[in-house]
Amino acid sequence: MKMFLAVVFSCLPAFGQAAYSGAGAYYGSAAYSIGTSCAAPNYCAYNGVDLIPAGTPPLLSNSDGTNNDATVYDSTYLGHTNFDGSTFSNSALLSPVTRLTDANSSSKTCSYAAGQGGSGEFVMVNSDTSLVGVACSGQEFVGLFNPSGANQGHFSAIHGGVFISTDLCVSGCVNEGSGTTEDFGSISFSLTDPTKLFTFGNNSYDITATNGYDGTSVCPYTINTSTGAYSLGTCVVDFKYGLPQYSAPNWTATTSYGYGAYIVHPLSTAEMATGGAWTTGNIYALGDIVVAQGGSVACMYRVTKATGTATTGSSPLFVSTAPCKNDILADAAGNTWRGTNSTAQFLYQNTGAAGTSGSSFVITPPPYPEGCNTTAGINPDCNLSDVLDSH
Repeated sequence: MKMFLAVVFSCLPAFGQAAYSGAGAYYGSAAYSIGTSCAAPNYCAYNGVDLIPAGTPPLLSNSDGTNNDATVYDSTYLGHTNFDGSTFSNSALLSPVTRLTDANSSSKTCSYAAGQGGSGEFVMVNSDTSLVGVACSGQEFVGLFNPSGANQGHFSAIHGGVFISTDLCVSGCVNEGSGTTEDFGSISFSLTDPTKLFTFGNNSYDITATNGYDGTSVCPYTINTSTGAYSLGTCVVDFKYGLPQYSAPNWTATTSYGYGAYIVHPLSTAEMATGGAWTTGNIYALGDIVVAQGGSVACMYRVTKATGTATTGSSPLFVSTAPCKNDILADAAGNTWRGTNSTAQFLYQNTGAAGTSGSSFVITPPPYPEGCNTTAGINPDCNLSDVLDSH
């Protein structure tokens, strides 16, 4: 017989990319300086006081989307006043903006974006700026970037493009050939090791269900920053036994469940107090559950304080349209009802032996744990139930 532990929730053509060719990833405020070197962290920029209208954006593309070597400068600030009263006039202090991608960059036709999904909140450059990640229509590609030397500010060519291709796989990954650009998935580079990046969840070729992954892991890739050769290592974090309240399947009969497996059990009307509908003339007990009636969503409420008095009057104004809320309501009898941010369902985890489920799912709530049932009602975080999967 398997035992499930229930957890109640009170309830996640191509466009170009530009990159700065400085020496590394840094945090904190930029240190603006007027000098001969503009490499990070001593970025060179206009540090003046003038209100300057935005200039005309520089042209970094053409009709066929191939212009991977273009470098431009924003000259808008030239001729304006610095904080010290001098004029910002040295064009050598303008930081270069270089186009990195074009229609030939990968084996896919993409709309490229900086950051994961176009977001700027992830670390998409490694610690010495020798690798840069670029988003491509839901995938994440990685190129070998040159922070210095003759090719400074550009990717190194790989086959006919600029991104790491699957034929450079060494171990743990899948070789789809030189014509396929590797999708590294939802990535974040290590802040200390320039050869390491971490993938969250699945990607297209390596971290897949076919290869035995379930999309709940954080897995490391190791990349040679000179050649692009890469390997997929052992996953370092696994959220398989987290709480998948939004993705676990409903319980079904005659189904194989392993230890730690999660299922969702929607409550039937027979498993709720008074058929799931609040009624007058009933004495509700601690932990009783009803749902909102007459709306588009049957939001679940439970009694967190019971008076032992029969109900009278009208039903509390239970939320009956999305989203369900974690609100607290009272009826005329003084019972306190708390919303659960959810419809009438519970998440359960198999804490017993692995096996095949039986024909029915039987709920047998135990006494509340010590300290949960108080004179003020039930601590809402203590509403737990043991459940038996009947064979």
